[in-house]
Amino acid sequence: RQWEKHVLKGTRCELPAHPSGSEDTPSAHCWYPSGLYVGTTLGRVLALDTHTLLPHTTANPPGSLAAPSSPKEEAPPDSNALLGQLFGAQEHQGARLLDAALGSLGQGPVTALAINRDLVVVGGPEVVRWYTHERAGVDAALYCEAELGPGASAVSMDMGGQDHQSVVVGVSDGRVLLCEVEPVPYEWTAMGRASAGPQDSVHGDNSEYAAGGD
Repeated sequence: RQWEKHVLKGTRCELPAHPSGSEDTPSAHCWYPSGLYVGTTLGRVLALDTHTLLPHTTANPPGSLAAPSSPKEEAPPDSNALLGQLFGAQEHQGARLLDAALGSLGQGPVTALAINRDLVVVGGPEVVRWYTHERAGVDAALYCEAELGPGASAVSMDMGGQDHQSVVVGVSDGRVLLCEVEPVPYEWTAMGRASAGPQDSVHGDNSEYAAGGD
C-alpha cells in the first residue's frame, strides 16, 4: 500500500540560560496534559509550552534538581490540598520537603522522566526522585527518592499499575525495577535483567536498593 508522505519540520528548543552560565541541553522529556516536561544535562526540569517550546515559567521549574526556588505568595487553602492527599505526606511537611529538594543540587543530568496525576518522577545517575507538580502558589517539592546503586543510571521510565501509582525503571546495568509509591516504605522489586544469559530472579523485594521516603 502506498502511504502518504509527510515531511517533519523540527522546532528547536531553546532552554533558558543556566544560572551558572554553563551549557545546558535537553536530555529527557515526557508529555503532561498542558505541555511538555524537559529534563536537562545540568539537572533542571522545565515545563514547556508545546506551541512555542518556551517555558511556562522560569521561576522554580517543576521538579527542578538545580534551579533555586523563588518566594511565592501564599496559596489559597484548596490549591495546597495536594500535599495532604499524597501517600505518606503529613500536614505542614511542604517546607521541609522543599528544603530537601533544594539540597539535591548538582546531582547530575536528568536521564529519564515520567509522570502521573500527582507526581513527576525524575531519573538520573544512581537515584530516582519523586516530586510534586508545581502549580499556582505551590512550589514543586521532593516527595521521596530511591537509590539505584553505585554506577547505575535510569535510562527509561514509565508510570502504570493500579491507580497509576507504580513506576517501572530500566537501568543502565540491565536491571528492570518496579517501585510502588504506596504503601510506605518504598522498596524496589527486581523484575528481571536484560542479558544474553539466564535471567536473575524476578520475584521479591531487593533490599539492597531500598527507596527512602518520609
